[in-house]
Amino acid sequence: TRLAGGAPTNSSNGDGERRYYGTELDFGIRGRVDIRNFWLMAGLQGGVLLPGAGLANQAGNPDKAVGAIWLRTEIRY
Repeated sequence: TRLAGGAPTNSSNGDGERRYYGTELDFGIRGRVDIRNFWLMAGLQGGVLLPGAGLANQAGNPDKAVGAIWLRTEIRY
């Protein structure tokens, strides 16, 4: 904020007084199969962030939504 003359700003040089960072939505599903002396597990997880006014730039425009997906597998014996 010292670089902006003491005015509070966020990392995008936007209004630092805004506190709503956005909404994060997460989801996941997992399944397991037992076969004799071992089991196999597989899962899918994902999430999306919908940025709010706290992450907006100097013009007041928030970033676009960002998301990620993970696939997980595991074998145990």
